[in-house]
Amino acid sequence: MVASSAAVGLWSAPVPEARSRAHQPSPLEAAVALAPRIRAAAAETERQRRLSPELVHALAAAGVFRMCVPRALGGGEVDPATMIETIETIAAADGAAGWSAMIGATSGVASAYLAEEAAREIYGSDPEVVSGGAFAPLGKVATVVVAGKTLQFSIRAHPRPAAALVVRATRAFRALRSVDYIERLASSPRNRVVAAFTLERPNRLEYRIRGGASGIVVGSRRWDRSGKGPWLPSPQEPTPQPEPIWAGHVTNAFLLETTPSSYVVAFMKPLGPTWFTLRLNRHTLLPSDLRMSTAAHFMIHRYTRFNAPSRIRAPTGAR
Repeated sequence: MVASSAAVGLWSAPVPEARSRAHQPSPLEAAVALAPRIRAAAAETERQRRLSPELVHALAAAGVFRMCVPRALGGGEVDPATMIETIETIAAADGAAGWSAMIGATSGVASAYLAEEAAREIYGSDPEVVSGGAFAPLGKVATVVVAGKTLQFSIRAHPRPAAALVVRATRAFRALRSVDYIERLASSPRNRVVAAFTLERPNRLEYRIRGGASGIVVGSRRWDRSGKGPWLPSPQEPTPQPEPIWAGHVTNAFLLETTPSSYVVAFMKPLGPTWFTLRLNRHTLLPSDLRMSTAAHFMIHRYTRFNAPSRIRAPTGAR
């Protein structure tokens, strides 16, 4: 569909050329009139491997290259059928001229989506300006086969760097009083462990594996038990909490998605190497979920609560 200045809503007043060109022949009428001249120049166009400057000037003066430019900028703002018929008429006379007309005309669509000042500078100052380019997705698709299943992942061609966003998210996480999350750690689709974790300032941690072991860390003391067995004490190097699992040196941090409420960032830790995808609250930069992949380990975190009242204590009767 050809861009409309009214639909896009960018332009406030027409440039002078828009009024002066109002009663000129339409691009289609001009193409019909120019067709014999284009056909006669076809052999020379092929020999020179370009359209002659005189022919380019004639097409530009006829408004062929401005068919998709809004009227407020002096363009034709023609309907799609007129544009296609105009290009078809030129191409019937000479394919190379038709191709050049198509590129020059359709590239004018960009004018309706530029900032008004920039659009007027480029398209409003010269009634015969010609723009050229192509509109095509530049991303790639990676295909991976896992356990007989084919998976495809889209890769953006020019992702936005997000290293600073990861730093800010790490800082926000460390500033919390406490964090609760559910962790699912798997080495295959069938082998997985699910555990609940609580991290509390300044150096407390508790984990509870479903149907398995539990552990409590309070400063330099630690207690572990299997199932409902006795708590076994051991020394522990104090670790500041809450500390995000992604903390440390990261590389290749990019913003994958932005919504009104969230950011999705991906990055890698060279140690491993380990890959992370993290969804952050756009306002607080606190995580809602995390995915981690490394050799034979696939982990998902679902963050459930922040800044809850402190509840980690040494086990009853612990030494």
